[in-house]
Amino acid sequence: MSLVSRIKELAKTQKITIAELERKVDLPNGTIRRWDASVPSITNLQKVATFFNVSLDYLAGRNRNSDVIEAIAAHINPDATAEELAEILAYIEERRKFYTQQAPVDLVPVAAEHDEVVAAFVAENPDFKYLVNETMSADEAVSAVKAFIEIYKQNNL
Repeated sequence: MSLVSRIKELAKTQKITIAELERKVDLPNGTIRRWDASVPSITNLQKVATFFNVSLDYLAGRNRNSDVIEAIAAHINPDATAEELAEILAYIEERRKFYTQQAPVDLVPVAAEHDEVVAAFVAENPDFKYLVNETMSADEAVSAVKAFIEIYKQNNL
């Protein structure tokens, strides 16, 4: 799922439009939709993350554990029995173990294969790595790596 798609889903859960979100976080009209084709600033990403009370990792699609836990939490019946809650917690623990057992994947080579900007940056910074614990599509990898490159550059790392 792309950054913009993830933000749209979050907006949908809050029952607001992207335009309303932009007004609430003081972004110019149409800013978020342009993020499909450009790299947003860390400041603007942080505004959106803060509004939804999620991490930048979640917005970038790097924290799939949160997806699973949030999906489960959204479906918990407030009248669930102690036994049902114990089953849910056991499932969450099983998923946590699954995700922590996966070997990290470096997204940089995948993104460099599919994007000239990333490839040029990697050529200049051969030690640059971006490790994640899940697989993602090439488009998601490019988007995530570009966002990380922007953070990398802004912080002079």
